[in-house]
Amino acid sequence: MGRDYAGAERTRRVPWGAVALVMLTGLALLRNGAEFGDQGPPQPAAAASLDLSGDAAGPPVEGEPEQPLPYAPASRVKIPTIDVDAPIVDVNLDANGWIDAPPAEDPNLAGWYQNGIAPGQLGTSVVVGHV
Repeated sequence: MGRDYAGAERTRRVPWGAVALVMLTGLALLRNGAEFGDQGPPQPAAAASLDLSGDAAGPPVEGEPEQPLPYAPASRVKIPTIDVDAPIVDVNLDANGWIDAPPAEDPNLAGWYQNGIAPGQLGTSVVVGHV
């Protein structure tokens, strides 16, 4: 009874074929990458110009500019369309310069950056919370 070596030869050829296939695939990817690699970042399409003259912009408003309301501390944030009704606590920056969040133990609290503007004043306000 002799041994059948046909199976042994086949197993030796399969790994070399797989290695050759991987190498050819890698070379093809390198070639295509080099061909398309120097195009730089994608550029945005030309923006459509908007004509805001005429009725689209509305009539010009004349008179005195709006006056800000007097200082009043924030007490509550209400956004009925998304069912938000949260009491406000003052928050500040931490040691790393990041704005603190309200305490995690009460996820219904919202934080108002205390060094920002007050409600009713002109400018940008920052409100933080947990989602």
